[in-house]
Amino acid sequence: MTGIAMLNSSFGAAPPAVLVMNLDAASQGAVPGASITTSASFDGSTQYLTLPASTDWALGTDDFTIEWWQYQTGAGTFPRVFSVGADPASIAVSIEDGTFYFWENGNFTFSSVLSSYLTTWVHFAISRVSGQTSVYQNGTQIGSTYADTNNINDSSSVLSIGRDMTAAANTYWPGYISNFRIIKGTGIYTANFVAPTTTLRAVSGTVALLPLTAAPFMDMSLNNYLLTNTGTITTTTAAPALTTGTTDVTGTYTLTYSLPVATFTGSSTGTTLTVASGLTGTVTTGMTITGGSIPANTYIVNQLTGTTGSTGTYTISASVSQSSTSITGARITWAGTQGGIFSNYFSGDGIAAYITGGPNIGAATKYTVMMAYKLNVGTTANYGRLLNSNTASPDWLMGGYSNYPKAWFSNGVTINLTSAARDTVWHIDFVTFTKTVGNIYSSTTVQPTSTPTYTNTSSTISGFNQLKLYSKSDGNECAAGNIGMVKVWTGVLSTAQMQAQYAAYKARFGY
Repeated sequence: MTGIAMLNSSFGAAPPAVLVMNLDAASQGAVPGASITTSASFDGSTQYLTLPASTDWALGTDDFTIEWWQYQTGAGTFPRVFSVGADPASIAVSIEDGTFYFWENGNFTFSSVLSSYLTTWVHFAISRVSGQTSVYQNGTQIGSTYADTNNINDSSSVLSIGRDMTAAANTYWPGYISNFRIIKGTGIYTANFVAPTTTLRAVSGTVALLPLTAAPFMDMSLNNYLLTNTGTITTTTAAPALTTGTTDVTGTYTLTYSLPVATFTGSSTGTTLTVASGLTGTVTTGMTITGGSIPANTYIVNQLTGTTGSTGTYTISASVSQSSTSITGARITWAGTQGGIFSNYFSGDGIAAYITGGPNIGAATKYTVMMAYKLNVGTTANYGRLLNSNTASPDWLMGGYSNYPKAWFSNGVTINLTSAARDTVWHIDFVTFTKTVGNIYSSTTVQPTSTPTYTNTSSTISGFNQLKLYSKSDGNECAAGNIGMVKVWTGVLSTAQMQAQYAAYKARFGY
């Protein structure tokens, strides 16, 4: 394992902590999009999805938007795309012998004969704005806008996709569905529009967002509703012509995070860098440096002589093995909440959703890891590792483990795994290691203090070989949760430094 060889105490006071990884989801909102190549496949006879009963399906008399992409493979008699409740459904769409019907409170409030709707991808949207409801096919209004003062108030029925809840055989819907969204409180379409070419996002008021592109299917709204899959609906290699868009990191991408860089002329011996005249850039601690004989990913640890930001002699780290960071798996998404977060809703084995990258931290290196995270309920609440070493040895995890937040386990040593009750609030946690003592400082509404939340003393506590967010090193024990950022320092942050980090991020995470 390649570690970071830090200068020893012969140079005087311990060198300051140096930031060597800063992966912040807030900076990842503009990653490239990827083509959508799958959707949910409904057989028209046994398969449907349900979301639990909720007040979110009681749209009242407010504005709303319901939209989705579909590819219908058969005409049918009464196939329901979706419904809330059995007949008379409070809201439902059925496509009966080529006619599109929208139901409200058990009545057909809208109908329009469709053209070119079979065996082709079609985008439908229903939008109510100020008591006026319009329906759009591929962005073009069909039928007429109608006055709509219906009070849709059923909060005791499930939302069903693929049939209604009468279980009648002729209500099963045949075909493929992608990107189903319900927005409560806003009718976002007020005139003809260009049908979406990117995946739908959880905009303000979104109460259900179902990409339906990868089984097990998920709700990507902040509600994280658990879907019940009846009849074993699976993904199929059919999809509308969409990309994931600029705010979605589903798939595999190379993510970048930057640290300040300075170029110098001079020389280096071991862990000492002597900067000569002709400096380009301002040299300060924490920078990466290039030039001379310095290997890649070398960091300035401390200044020994000279004028700050100019010529002088500095201590440096040895070469750090730093991989590119990538996201793998169709279940990790990016959302703009909290200024930008990575989110994974599913937990368990075989999920294959994770983010990898970062430095190697050797067993003899002091370090600090900071993570902002929130556990989600997930489909299996007692499963998963939120942050883990990217290799099986040393075994290292932090943040969330199974049901519990505030976790840390390192190379056989438990600092904490089960002492804190499960919650689903944002944590801003720090773990520090001083070569013998491992401390957890966990913060939510109150900043960290000099007293650790949990501590353990052991020379066995170790570093890690890069990091893997959301799963164990082999991709199993995938955890459900949101992660805002992960930072790594070589060196131990002081209480004041941890408090400064907390203060910089607390408002972003609701504190």
